Amino acid sequence: MSSETRHVRLKPYDPRAGYVLKAYAVNVGRKLPARFDAGKWYEVPKVMADYLSTVRERENKPHSPLAFDVCKDAKDAKALLRREELERQRGKKPEDAVDMATALTTGDLAPPKPAALAGKPEIDLTDPDLDADVEEDEDPEPEPPRRKRKPKAKPKASKKAKPKAKAKKATAKRKR
Repeated sequence: MSSETRHVRLKPYDPRAGYVLKAYAVNVGRKLPARFDAGKWYEVPKVMADYLSTVRERENKPHSPLAFDVCKDAKDAKALLRREELERQRGKKPEDAVDMATALTTGDLAPPKPAALAGKPEIDLTDPDLDADVEEDEDPEPEPPRRKRKPKAKPKASKKAKPKAKAKKATAKRKR
């Protein structure tokens, strides 16, 4: 393996993480792979690897994630795979995220101390005079009058139909 080649991989399809490409095609000569499938590693020239390292998942969005992993050699690629596998295994065990032996629950919390409530008067919620302290607005602003809707007009008969009816009546009057 020469220093002029690199290992590249189209990141596996994962829409939650923003990886939406399943394949990527590049217009190159016959000797190089023109299609890169997601999850497979390919050995390509350094020039092409430099280009693929800039390709984004969504072409016109500069903040979308990079589409390719680019490694110098096969050892780096295997190390990347091992690291991803460890991350996946950690994600499968939610109990590892929180150590239940040291977790704090509401039962562990102490009840409020009377000193914290010192100086604050107690309120009797059943007292009928409780509402007497609340000031009410006796003269509220009147609401503006609402506009009445006009009734919809009935559709008029077409102009062509009227002359015929008039013409029949006119001829009937003339005959008498």
